Amino acid sequence: MDETSFYSFLNIFLLENSGAEDQTEDIRCTADEIRHIEKELGVILPQHYKTFLERINFFRPINIFRFGKADNIFDENDRARDFLAEDLVAFADNGCGDYYCFRIENGRATDEVLISFHDVESLEHAADDFYSFVVAQLESFH
Repeated sequence: MDETSFYSFLNIFLLENSGAEDQTEDIRCTADEIRHIEKELGVILPQHYKTFLERINFFRPINIFRFGKADNIFDENDRARDFLAEDLVAFADNGCGDYYCFRIENGRATDEVLISFHDVESLEHAADDFYSFVVAQLESFH
């Protein structure tokens, strides 16, 4: 899905779901903040995800970790290290202790979204890219 289609879909979702606009916060990341995230995590993040951080950064219908005062993207990755493979970086969770992640290859996160299950320490494909992941999550609300 391209960027224009993704943000059109997101806007339609917000309009069709009463109160959903209250589920976002205007705490967008700057390019400098994204570089800081990448430096601290030690990985170049996928472009779709970085664009999301610049345009939205936090979206409650899906528990995408925010970057800001709480810096919970760092806290959550530290918390997940007990079971999360070293070649993964978490960006969201499913509320049950499982993490949505990107795989790290040669210092860069791949576009593919994976889910790492904490209780069985297994890893499965969740989506081809970040935009597809968000769309699939939001479509499951209907």
